Amino acid sequence: MKNRCRQHKTKWNPYLLRGMEKITFISRLLAPLFMSLSVVLSISTFVCSDCVLAGETTRINMAVGKTYTMVPAPTYKLCTEPGDATQLTDGHTMPKDESGYFWTKPGTVGWVYPKYVYVTIDLGQVEPIGGVAFNTAAGASGVTLPTAVFIQVSDDGETFRGIGELLTLDRTQNQTVVKNEYALYKISVNLATKGRYVRLVFLPDASFIFTDEIEVYRGDAAWLAEPVTTPIALPVEDQIAEVRFTHAIRQRYQRDVAGIRELIATQIEDATEREALQMRVAKIEAQLLTEPTPNPKTFRAILPFSENHASLFAIQAAVWRKSLTHASSQTTLSETASSETDSTQMVNPLATDASPDCRIMWMDDPWQPMEHIGMPEISRRYENSGPSIDLMRGEYRGTGLVLYNTTSEPMRVAFTISPPQSDSTLSARTISCIQVVLADLPWTDTRTGVPVAAALPEAARLESSDTVSRWRVTVLPGLPKQVWLTLYGVEAYSGPLNLHYEVRRDASPGENQETKPLNESQNEILVMDGEMSCQLHLWNLEQPTTKTLKTGGWDYTNGLGSYNVNEKNRDAFLKHLKSHFVNAPWCRPDALMRFSFADPNDPKSVQIETDQIEAWLRMWSDAATQYCLFFSIGEKFGPYASGTPEFEVAVSEWTRQWAAWFRTKGIEPEKISILLQDEPGLNGKDESLTNFVHWAKVIHTAEPGFRIWEDPVYVPAENTPSTLLEHSRVLCPNRVHRITNRESFDTFYANAQQRGIEVNLYSCSGPVKHLDPYAYFRLQAWDCWRTGATASFFWAMGDDGGVSSWNEYANGKPGYCPSFIDPDSDVIVTAKHFEAMREGTQDYELFCLLRAAADAAKSAAQTENRPIPAAVTVAEQLLSDGVRSVVFAEGCDQIEWDALVDRSRADEVRHQMLETLDILQNNPTK
Repeated sequence: MKNRCRQHKTKWNPYLLRGMEKITFISRLLAPLFMSLSVVLSISTFVCSDCVLAGETTRINMAVGKTYTMVPAPTYKLCTEPGDATQLTDGHTMPKDESGYFWTKPGTVGWVYPKYVYVTIDLGQVEPIGGVAFNTAAGASGVTLPTAVFIQVSDDGETFRGIGELLTLDRTQNQTVVKNEYALYKISVNLATKGRYVRLVFLPDASFIFTDEIEVYRGDAAWLAEPVTTPIALPVEDQIAEVRFTHAIRQRYQRDVAGIRELIATQIEDATEREALQMRVAKIEAQLLTEPTPNPKTFRAILPFSENHASLFAIQAAVWRKSLTHASSQTTLSETASSETDSTQMVNPLATDASPDCRIMWMDDPWQPMEHIGMPEISRRYENSGPSIDLMRGEYRGTGLVLYNTTSEPMRVAFTISPPQSDSTLSARTISCIQVVLADLPWTDTRTGVPVAAALPEAARLESSDTVSRWRVTVLPGLPKQVWLTLYGVEAYSGPLNLHYEVRRDASPGENQETKPLNESQNEILVMDGEMSCQLHLWNLEQPTTKTLKTGGWDYTNGLGSYNVNEKNRDAFLKHLKSHFVNAPWCRPDALMRFSFADPNDPKSVQIETDQIEAWLRMWSDAATQYCLFFSIGEKFGPYASGTPEFEVAVSEWTRQWAAWFRTKGIEPEKISILLQDEPGLNGKDESLTNFVHWAKVIHTAEPGFRIWEDPVYVPAENTPSTLLEHSRVLCPNRVHRITNRESFDTFYANAQQRGIEVNLYSCSGPVKHLDPYAYFRLQAWDCWRTGATASFFWAMGDDGGVSSWNEYANGKPGYCPSFIDPDSDVIVTAKHFEAMREGTQDYELFCLLRAAADAAKSAAQTENRPIPAAVTVAEQLLSDGVRSVVFAEGCDQIEWDALVDRSRADEVRHQMLETLDILQNNPTK
């Protein structure tokens, strides 16, 4: 299994609480699990915000020089050393310098993929405890702050009492700002309690926990005489799933409350109105405090989580109304349209509608990220009609809309999509070939607390026929709604595609909009209707069904499946992958490693077992152009040690049997890629490739057709051992490494290609839901073309940690699945990320078509002794400089979804390519 950890900045941007709270509601709601927060300020529960320890100079760190225990032992290789046993209480913290990240320093203590971490400090005797702190860093290489750090104290080291959650209390007391960049943090809290043992229980947010110092501050000696009233803390290992789930939900509420408060403070000028809205927020916050925790088995992290949560966003709608009404009284429509001020501050076109209940607009950039809290973003790009969508026959392309409801009640919007009915030349056959799927994007929260609009479930269908398609979406007050249109199957039509909308609200406010029958129109009031359009441009060009670029992502559909894929959803998963042009599937190690020996003493008596891999081949017989097999080699093959004569005999026979068997299925060994040792060079360690060389030599000798495929992660690339190049047919470097070390990687792998080694690209950063669909997924295919790579892979098509993609709160690790998969459901829902990958695969096919057309036109001109058409020169420029201008565009080296990137450049270059290809294919002598 791949180690997914260290390859990009994961950004965590929680809203900050404004002002001092009596006590955070997160701590209250975790009381049944970790603490008892009494109304009476007892010795064990009082969070001291203004005690004698508030001044930094008065603090005495009692932990200096004290012993401590760690469970589990540290595991992060770059900083693990014997000094870990004393460094957390040595009184020294790591300075921020340019010599490397916090977690690369020997003074840091770190864990990778821990379920939780206990650090227990022995103060030597019962002491008054006035506060605790720990030092850490976050904001780069996938490192984030922990989900939670629970404080426990004990007198005897056996029975611990729960005091509070450190990060939440720190934000309340200190208003610590979590930066969107690499930074060092001192997370601290003032307390008033006592005990001999102080334990911090770290629950990771992503893959890591890092700290270099834990401090325990002396309190008032008078506290030693106070009685202890707090109950015993429950063991974290018994409650970890529930704690993580409950904590994540409460943090979502906390962040949204803080975000709405901030919006009110910055957008409402009238003090009376501002105070009234803040009082509404306070009332809803109090109601959120008493809400029962949802059932984690059925929970989906789709905003809003409850009626109270929805009411919070309704306050945002009120802010929109008040702010926009004020702005519209000072600004005309023309001034609004022409304003060049920042979109978060400028007047919004919502205010210019005759009925500003619900605004519907095309998105300037369908791949752009959005925030669920903030003022509506303005679309200036499409004033009269929507975007122009270029399509080849057989292509899929998407675009997006955004809707804002500024009222206090939900709106139901019905969309009708059709070509213009006034065009009498359109036949029913022509219209029926225009296929559109309208997706209703929900806001889904993530483990890092940053909601995304990524999932693309189809909206509720009201009607579907040869001449019309109709859907309905519900737009809640104050929560931006995205709608996604995927066009495909167009065969013979170019022109405007009309999008008619009807916006209705319920005549009986408060009735559940989602549970009403789809076609019910009684008791509804028509608020507004209108028409929008986009321009559909169908080129006289054909996108081939079989794609040239090999595409995949460790789907592991063999056997019982892996990660989120199982026998229940595998058929749907296979269909989903194939519809997105996955043609290089991956097989888990247990398939080819199923063998036995007829004679335990005869290495040549090996017998392969083919049942599982035969079933896997049948799954992919209609789609695969390359079969990828992960062996995960060890030091033995059966009883025979690597490198021994018996090993060579056994592996040779095993290899020949598999090659012969594949041929009986019509598959030549050249279509088999074999990964022997996953990610050699991981974490920069100088690992031995001895076993790899033993295996590779034997396999190549027994069957030269098999392709040894390796994914080295040596940085810089020139550190890659020569033995890896000597024994590999295919090398697949990590594209994110290549982006950050482009010159080194380009030179090294260009030399490898000159030696006859095929190059692929793969990426395995995460969490995927926070990665840019455009820069990370779509542009990988463009980078493949630029570098001559023949395949594109992503970790991993089904890896969301074995839990539902709809509930990342339940996942202890980052998710990597570019779609939404529930292991308990056979419904697979695509996402913007997977759609972007499919568009990139189609882009690559356009490059191939343009290359072939240019070569053919050039050859024909030379044969006929006439000038080479100008379109050939244009094509060659587009395929080199044009592609480079997209891949190297500003911001495209940043893969986070909140990076500032011009995501329109790829479509601009693609349009020029389509124009040029149209000339070369349909008028080649022009």
